[in-house]
Amino acid sequence: MKLLQNARDEGRDFKAALDEAPDFGFRWDILGVRRVLHATWWRLLREHVDPRELGWAVFLGIFIGLSPFYGTHVIAALLCAFFFKLNKLAVWLATNVSFPVISPFFAFVSCQLGHFALEGEWLMLGLDAFIEGDKIELVKELFIYWTVGFPIQGMILGPIAAAITYRVAKARQGNKTEEVS
Repeated sequence: MKLLQNARDEGRDFKAALDEAPDFGFRWDILGVRRVLHATWWRLLREHVDPRELGWAVFLGIFIGLSPFYGTHVIAALLCAFFFKLNKLAVWLATNVSFPVISPFFAFVSCQLGHFALEGEWLMLGLDAFIEGDKIELVKELFIYWTVGFPIQGMILGPIAAAITYRVAKARQGNKTEEVS
């Protein structure tokens, strides 16, 4: 019930924030699209920016981003951010921990952790397993290991990134209060 109430409140707050957003004074704006886009961006930069909330947002985003369920990261991140009243932009940005250049490394670590959790030993995988073995069975096994290992990896990396985010946000919040005084 609390999640549904959070969703209702979030929708109401978002609509009110769009109404409060400054007028950007565009010369041309077909159907008000530019105003809505700029007002949405303005809102996303200012919603739930408490250091604690930002830390949770980064933790959740990294946890979701490490999962093997590509294609669902953005949807899952936005739904979780919406229901838990977290900064949607921060959650989405943190899911991008799985960008293509570094994603294979995180997949490898998750598979290793998953294999260790299930079998009690590290995964020994050579090139011959890909050449000679049953490829479909190998992919199934690796997916299972990845699925078991990503929460472990998320529980290691998530708190580290959340703590760093909290510290940075807290320091920036302190700097802003000093500038105002």
